[in-house]
Amino acid sequence: MEARPRVRTPVVDRRGDRDHVGCVRDDFEKTLREQWLPASEEYSISMLAPSVRLLGAEAGIVSFRFEDREVGRSGNVRTGAGALGYVFERIEDKWMLVRIHHSGPVPPEFGGG
Repeated sequence: MEARPRVRTPVVDRRGDRDHVGCVRDDFEKTLREQWLPASEEYSISMLAPSVRLLGAEAGIVSFRFEDREVGRSGNVRTGAGALGYVFERIEDKWMLVRIHHSGPVPPEFGGG
């Protein structure tokens, strides 16, 4: 059986090793704006009740609830809420995002209603 390649997204820690939650939030917002919601005029997300759990020295989980708001180019406003979880793996001395889990209503741009 052939193994599927894993997509690994590096998380650039601009604030030092201690503020992983802030780093994840900033990188998540950037990815949303540039790759997932390019037609949006404005996007904001609030991270609620963040939790960071290290699984030894080589892996960790960041989870949080969120509330978000999007303004489309036509002026329509969409709000949402849910939960996100990230699994990180330390690869070659860098924390790499190897899995994302989203819980909540599926936004219309991803086929939701």
